Amino acid sequence: KLVHSFCALKADEGPCKAIHIRYFFSIKSRKCEVFEYGGCHGNENNFLTLQECQEKCVPKAIGKDKSCLQHCSFSKLYYLCL
Repeated sequence: KLVHSFCALKADEGPCKAIHIRYFFSIKSRKCEVFEYGGCHGNENNFLTLQECQEKCVPKAIGKDKSCLQHCSFSKLYYLCL
């Protein structure tokens, strides 16, 4: 389950023309990926470091207790167990 809803946003390079290497969380791959940020606007799914992206957006593994699986439903929109 996503902790922050902004992690579901697509990478947005913004309208400016600078090239800054940033990271965003990809719902499709379920991991943080690199993108080129233009330097202005964009959205909150934009991180300076891979570590920051992972801390904010990569779903944490739930323990070995499978009882929670009874309460989950798979979201085709987000490719996650909600």
